[in-house]
Amino acid sequence: MNKLVDARRLVAGFVVLAVLMVPLYFVLPRSSETTEIGISNPILLKTPPSASATKVGLEVGQLAPDFEISTTDGQRVRLSDFRGRPVVLNFFALWCASCLTEMPEIKAAQEERGVDTFAVLAVNAGETRERALEFIDFLDAPFTYGLDLNLAVSDAFRVLGLPATVFIDAQGVVQTWYAGYTGKERLNIFLDAAINAQPPGDLPVVLRLISTIPRDRLLTVEPSSEREVKLTSRSLRCDAAYCAESAVESLMLFAGVSILKADLDGADPTVTLRFDPSIMTRAQLVDAMVQALESIEDPVYQGPVTVTYAGS
Repeated sequence: MNKLVDARRLVAGFVVLAVLMVPLYFVLPRSSETTEIGISNPILLKTPPSASATKVGLEVGQLAPDFEISTTDGQRVRLSDFRGRPVVLNFFALWCASCLTEMPEIKAAQEERGVDTFAVLAVNAGETRERALEFIDFLDAPFTYGLDLNLAVSDAFRVLGLPATVFIDAQGVVQTWYAGYTGKERLNIFLDAAINAQPPGDLPVVLRLISTIPRDRLLTVEPSSEREVKLTSRSLRCDAAYCAESAVESLMLFAGVSILKADLDGADPTVTLRFDPSIMTRAQLVDAMVQALESIEDPVYQGPVTVTYAGS
């Protein structure tokens, strides 16, 4: 009899343990048999104005900035590939609890309205392919999934926290941009806006939780010679939501400083400077760059700039 009771307790214990472990499946990193198969960083593309919108940007009525991103199977897809259909551009991550609630609701709305009614481009913000697939496989939705490994697309779309969703009409024009969990009612209102190519109008403000994406505001210093230095930082970027061009140009006000090369559109925005150390030291130049970056408002990389040195 004792053996039977012990066996029952043992089985019950395993059941309870299994129930407790289910949520951890979505939270804790797990090893995976899949590997990175030709996945590369996304790139921002030049977006020419169209007949539907003369200005590129994130505001309602503007043409959404185009980009190219890797899918989970290693293919490359562009936002402009979806022209002709309304698009829900959704940013998510496995650690974002609201995302895990919202994405099934987007899936259900697409099933109710018809799969061809609108497309969904779901962009994983900053996680690995294996990590993103943990939820993608579970969701089993006919979405296109992109991997924003270096947050270039998230930065360009001013995604400070998750979830964040851009509702775009069939001509590529932004009809609304929403940060936080939409909820079923607002989701359907925003879908109507994208499908009908008409802004949803003013809606009552609601309290919503947004999970901030972890970001470090770093400035990496790489001396090339006694008279040259290369500076790299995501806060040096230039996209539809933000541009550090004025901060870079402000360095030209200092005597003995010239710009050799500036790449503010790349995945790792950089500027290479030449300076006269008898007039301005490298440390003074770096301090001037830090002050210039902190003087302009970065929508996603906030707080003070931390200086690091390459190779240290």
